[in-house]
Amino acid sequence: GICRRALRNGLQKTSPPTAQPASRVPTVAPMCVFCQRQRPITNQWPAGPVCRVCAKRAKSYPGTCESCQQSAVLIGLNDHGGRICGPCAGASLDYRCRSCGQAGMHANGQCSRCVTAHLLDADLGGPNGQIPHQLRPLANALAAAPDPRSVAVWLARSDAARLLKTLAERGEAVTHDSLDALPPGRHVNYVREILVRTTVLPMRNERLERIKPWLDR
Repeated sequence: GICRRALRNGLQKTSPPTAQPASRVPTVAPMCVFCQRQRPITNQWPAGPVCRVCAKRAKSYPGTCESCQQSAVLIGLNDHGGRICGPCAGASLDYRCRSCGQAGMHANGQCSRCVTAHLLDADLGGPNGQIPHQLRPLANALAAAPDPRSVAVWLARSDAARLLKTLAERGEAVTHDSLDALPPGRHVNYVREILVRTTVLPMRNERLERIKPWLDR
């Protein structure tokens, strides 16, 4: 018994110390080459790692390449730090709209202007799915807006845009009288204004024309 206890005590004294877990090295998020911020990287472009925000901005807002002077999505940098396009940076990435071929991509491989054009066809389409001839000048003016992204946001959020969609779906001619028959509101006034500005409706003196409905109410 004495020998066993001595042997056991000796083993306990000579047993190696318990290994301590290795300390973890903190992970540092990579830095975006464009915004110089530590953000999750979604694109590895010739310029370097690019975050989602900067990649979306670059693809939505083409610029002038400092090498070829063409409008393009600028994903590279030249020796002086200037922004250049993919081909000038030695890459095959060009990011051009698959519908019109213009530089820039917004969604589904198409640029913002083509995406907005499809939205206009859907929102201003009549019973047969086509934009009524009367509303075509309005659709053309919206499609040619300097910033088509703002038109897309307007179509999705504006009460005036929803009213236009309702009027187009009816398949009936839009007149001043038909707008006067609607409950008064700012969106009705705005729809009338843009229809007059795009020559869909003739101009009239709105201050005088609103007196009779006001008296009736």
